[in-house]
Amino acid sequence: MSYLRKGILLGILICTAASGWAQRAPGVPYLTRNGSDLTGSFQVFVKDTHLDVGYGVAASGTEYVTQHLGVRGEFEYSSMNPYDYKEFGLRGGLAYKIHPREKYQPYIELLAGYGATKANGLVVNTGQQINAFSLLGGGGVDYQLSNRWYARVGADVVSNIASKNGNGNKFARSIVGISYHFGNNR
Repeated sequence: MSYLRKGILLGILICTAASGWAQRAPGVPYLTRNGSDLTGSFQVFVKDTHLDVGYGVAASGTEYVTQHLGVRGEFEYSSMNPYDYKEFGLRGGLAYKIHPREKYQPYIELLAGYGATKANGLVVNTGQQINAFSLLGGGGVDYQLSNRWYARVGADVVSNIASKNGNGNKFARSIVGISYHFGNNR
């Protein structure tokens, strides 16, 4: 099964499982009183040593354990055509919402997990796949569009650190997406 197919199937599995957060029996409270959110986004990224631009998609889900602090999981897939560059990431970590229950809800996030990169034409990785520890740090803001729907914009820095040969990659990305908030944390 190809690299892209595996990533798409994993993303569908995560999103399908996360949709269960919206389900509840009548009279039964939400999983937490603080709520959850699901986000789908489009991303644009720039590689560290090249000024080439790539594009991708990301999906994330957050379960808030307090009004401000949440546990976030994220799946993302990106590609850049000039180098046949493809990057896949699956990360989890913490998200902190600075002003919950406001029209503008700024957040910061720190996620860690798995990143895989495959590229042809770059000096450090000539066609081989690099599996790496992946670290993401960044932030953004959710802007309320309606009762539960929010627009999301953000910026992150991603670093994939390969354990075998020390090679890895870094890139900055900007995201634009839509978010749906469950529970009371709106």
